[in-house]
Amino acid sequence: MISLYKKYHIAYWCVGIALIIGMLTVMILFWRNDWYFPFLVVIPALLLVVVDAKFFTRLASKSSRKKS
Repeated sequence: MISLYKKYHIAYWCVGIALIIGMLTVMILFWRNDWYFPFLVVIPALLLVVVDAKFFTRLASKSSRKKS
């Protein structure tokens, strides 16, 4: 669905990549060999990517309903 609308597709990828870059930056800068730290960073980042996908898919579906 989202691939039908280029502006949403580009925004989806940009937000997703920014989240992953932010996750990697936090992992590199703040990880002090604690076993639990990766879970505290990776799980919220992945959840935000899923929320990002749902948000832009909803926008694309609303746009497709308006065109019909």
